[in-house]
Amino acid sequence: MNIIFAQNTPPDIFPKLSWLVLGCAILAVLIAVGVFVTKKLMEITKNQEDQTVSHSMLSEIKEAYAAGEISTEEYSRIRARLVSVIRNETLGEIIIQNDEAAIFEDEDAAV
Repeated sequence: MNIIFAQNTPPDIFPKLSWLVLGCAILAVLIAVGVFVTKKLMEITKNQEDQTVSHSMLSEIKEAYAAGEISTEEYSRIRARLVSVIRNETLGEIIIQNDEAAIFEDEDAAV
């Protein structure tokens, strides 16, 4: 009589588990790289938009001065601040501030 004993060895799941862990690690790295690239692209786009806003504000101030809507002193003060902001943006040293409020804050206080 042949007696066959059942062998209760656990299935060999380590190769499958290691592939699963490796796949998850690769996926996590790809997600992290995607987030990093997305943030950099958004930062670059925001900087370009800020420069455009500053240049358009400078143009509007020049037009207001030419039309006689603001005095020479006001024009000089506003222009100096805008030029400073544009220089900082151009050099990559973006100063985070409320653009229009910071530029016109002194005028509102004087009025």
